[in-house]
Amino acid sequence: MFWHDGLNTTSDQLLSLTESDVSTSGANVVALIETIHPSLKKSEAIEKRALATAFGENDLRYHLKYASGNFVPTTLDFSTNILYNYSYMINTPSKLVHNLKLDFTLDDVFMSGSKLDQLHGKFVVLTYVIWDILHTVVGLGLAFIMLFIGGIFGLLFHPIHSIFNFFPTMWQIVATSWHGLSNLFNLFK
Repeated sequence: MFWHDGLNTTSDQLLSLTESDVSTSGANVVALIETIHPSLKKSEAIEKRALATAFGENDLRYHLKYASGNFVPTTLDFSTNILYNYSYMINTPSKLVHNLKLDFTLDDVFMSGSKLDQLHGKFVVLTYVIWDILHTVVGLGLAFIMLFIGGIFGLLFHPIHSIFNFFPTMWQIVATSWHGLSNLFNLFK
């Protein structure tokens, strides 16, 4: 069960939310977890895989710790740690291109203003571009390192789950690979 400030949300409700939202928008799942801070330690394996995929495919920030305070390497098992880190790495190019496209559209907001507004707009765009690139470089480095270290922590903390989650996770690795490639090519349409 997930607990937050005395409010109880059953794992069935979160599971139905993650199953429906991940298929339409994993960003909704990321926003939900970042907003209500549920503890993820007692969640089901399918929920953890859905969350790992949602965070890996949708958030440019790399998470060593969820907003709830749960550390990712110790909360997820071996297979799900591998899924999160692989999903993060394979989906980073499309997430970065999407964010950069969004950053450069901010410049249009300031173009109709004075010269000072236009200069301010260019500074804002440059700041966001640098910020996104820094997130990407740090996130890819951490994901590569945690692909191995996170897997080891997951295996130590959840040995049984690591074994039983192996085959379902392999399927999700294929799916997230497809999403990473298709999302990247769809951004250039």
